[in-house]
Amino acid sequence: MFARSRAVSMLSVTFLTLLFSACTSGVTGAASLGNTARQVQSVTVAAFPQCTNDGALIDYDNTAGISYVENSCVVRNGLVFRAKRTFVTNGNPSWSPYVVNNQGRLAVLWEWLGEVETAPVTAVDITITAPPNAGLVERTQQDIIFSYEDGLGVTQSWIQITVNGNAVPVVCNVGDAETSCLPADPLPAGEYTVGVTVTAPSGVSDSEQVMYSVIDLPPDPGEAGKATLLGIDSDNDGVRDDIQRYIALTYPDSAKKRAALRQDAKAMNDALEDADDKRASINNAYKMNRAQECGDFIWENFGGPADPLEKEIRFMEVVNERKKLLARFLNTQERSSIYLDFDAQLGGEVFSTTPLELEYRSCEFDPDALPN
Repeated sequence: MFARSRAVSMLSVTFLTLLFSACTSGVTGAASLGNTARQVQSVTVAAFPQCTNDGALIDYDNTAGISYVENSCVVRNGLVFRAKRTFVTNGNPSWSPYVVNNQGRLAVLWEWLGEVETAPVTAVDITITAPPNAGLVERTQQDIIFSYEDGLGVTQSWIQITVNGNAVPVVCNVGDAETSCLPADPLPAGEYTVGVTVTAPSGVSDSEQVMYSVIDLPPDPGEAGKATLLGIDSDNDGVRDDIQRYIALTYPDSAKKRAALRQDAKAMNDALEDADDKRASINNAYKMNRAQECGDFIWENFGGPADPLEKEIRFMEVVNERKKLLARFLNTQERSSIYLDFDAQLGGEVFSTTPLELEYRSCEFDPDALPN
């Protein structure tokens, strides 16, 4: 990927600067350096006849997986260096880092050749792609990802991340057109406004921010969660861990929908637990009806007023979501069998329903107290 053009400003070389650098190649006589590969297009080898590169020079601070033989050249912070010599040392050098391979430690002796000037960046435009605004993030997955113009030349020194207005240390994986950063100290559960600012050396910059919540979700129980009828509920909130994760990660942008589905899941769990008791089963059936009515209200009103056709579409969405939730809930033969026992307890019973205009009362939470 080619970067912005750079003009060559050759300086007379009055002395040689020799320095050691570790390489990441396991081949004697070659070295590869740095992070993401980026060629400096206009700084041609012809301007530096000492270099044997096939094409443009390579930016030392943005390279990965590129091998250099002796006499090939790189640019670092505007300075041009030639790989004067590569060799293997079996000792413990005082410089670091170094790479251990089957022949020892491979080192590179660099020779300073001259200097290039970097054309100033005139515009920066970033877009935060993760996490989603008003979404949810697990504590174990706090990557902040943003994109920008391909080949802009971004380095970590350009980046500042703020949390609730305060700059925080981050570790970033900088790419040609996208960067992923992690806070050095993971954010605890809570609500945050995270800002990203990218400032070029020329002073131009761009900023964006997102608001989201960091949540503590139990780990996926896997097959262990299927070993018993009621599964694993590690935080004792009345919802199985696998169902809790499904609800949270399926609707990260709607606290109201998550609350409605959690109410549904709790009623389903009670139905399984009390399936051998007719009176309890009838009571749990009422709970499931109230949860269904709450879900109908939330889905039909999510996004504001709607005409009759749109309301019907929303109603079908909640019906389909409830089917998917029930299928995930009854994910073992035992659970399906016990659910049929619960259903059999309801034979001959008649259940009342709530008028549509009062369905909001069926919610065990206050929908108006939730943000979305």
